[in-house]
Amino acid sequence: MPSDSIVRVDAFPLALPREVPYLGPLEPGVQPNSHGYFIRPGNRSIYSLHDHCTLVRLETADGAVGWGECVAVVAPEATAAIIRDLLAPQILGRDPHEAVAIYEDLYDAMRVRGFFGGFYVDAIAAVDIALWDLRGKLLGIPLSRLLGARRRDQLPAYASGLPRSTLPERAELAAEMAARGVRAIKFA
Repeated sequence: MPSDSIVRVDAFPLALPREVPYLGPLEPGVQPNSHGYFIRPGNRSIYSLHDHCTLVRLETADGAVGWGECVAVVAPEATAAIIRDLLAPQILGRDPHEAVAIYEDLYDAMRVRGFFGGFYVDAIAAVDIALWDLRGKLLGIPLSRLLGARRRDQLPAYASGLPRSTLPERAELAAEMAARGVRAIKFA
């Protein structure tokens, strides 16, 4: 097996506790289940007491490592299971320099089942990020160069949410973020 071949795929579901749930304190009568999930009245969407993501680690025969990540708004164990059980067998033994072909193969594997979004596509995204990270490391060049060119030294970013209990606390947090250079905030 070539030294660049992928010999190990690991998935790590993570849950980081939040001080305040994403859209603010829980409404009266809302009780999270034993896993920390709840549904907000009038919203009908599942939320969590935690921020979730799934990390992916790819390793080659010569020990090079690439990392990827996908947001898993709920149930990061689902994306981790997809990575372990469905994607890893298709990745092991492959050349990470074939990132585009690997991505297409992973995506095509579910094409007859209508998977254009959701946990499966999130899991593929994490693997794809890890593949590109690994390629850059194997070639000894930054990812920006691998993708074509570095156009900027910094990219604009925004803060997603203001996780505080009251409007005055949210305003204070927004002011703190602005003082640190944040120029946009998405607030629901």
